[in-house]
Amino acid sequence: MDYNSKNFFNCNSECYISTGYGYDFYDTCVLNFIKKHLDGNTSEKKLADIGGGSATFSIYARSEIDVLKVIVVDPSEKMLNSIDDDKIEKRIGMLPNSIPLNEKYDYIHVAFVLHHVVGSNEKESKILLNDSLKTINSLTKTNGYLILRERYLESYFMPGLIRKIIFDLCLIQNLFNVKIPYKEFLYGLQVFFYTRSELKTFLEQNGFEILDVVDIKTNSKLNKILLLKNTGSIIFMCKKSSRRQI
Repeated sequence: MDYNSKNFFNCNSECYISTGYGYDFYDTCVLNFIKKHLDGNTSEKKLADIGGGSATFSIYARSEIDVLKVIVVDPSEKMLNSIDDDKIEKRIGMLPNSIPLNEKYDYIHVAFVLHHVVGSNEKESKILLNDSLKTINSLTKTNGYLILRERYLESYFMPGLIRKIIFDLCLIQNLFNVKIPYKEFLYGLQVFFYTRSELKTFLEQNGFEILDVVDIKTNSKLNKILLLKNTGSIIFMCKKSSRRQI
């Protein structure tokens, strides 16, 4: 990973803490999914929230499901220190290969993280995505579950065109210290977004069976300016597959 995500999130922790997604429709969907697959089982279940930041989701999950033992892994020490729940374990770490966990988990939750796992170009970013999902698979128990949330961008005609432009604008901003005039372009930011079909393919190639999908599209003036055909947030609710990873 060429840019230092640990430094980026430490420097911008207040943005991510203050603008967190909170308890919303997505959280309800995920909690219902977890409860469904608990199926009345009252034994302790372990959940790893990778890239969990200030633990907005984890605190909610633990308050709703008593049997959950939760650990949050995040690159930002500041974000972890903001967690106001002594029963949640905290570890500094980041995908793809710096996750300091030595056991397997019943549930792994990864929300709006993978577009931050980037290399110096599209090819390197996709390799890092693949490596990240391999790491997640290795941390998931047999018959365990992955809940993956991601934002997606899909352009007209060439689905990956606008994400390439956004990637390049971030590079220019960081290299030449020229601020892009949109609040979303924080200094130090580097992102690479995926299409829904790409995410689906990477999940299946890395040993996950997709059980359910929740997809909410968004529309804005910026979408029209950028010629975006489809944008939104998607949840893939997956089970670790018995099939061999590719």
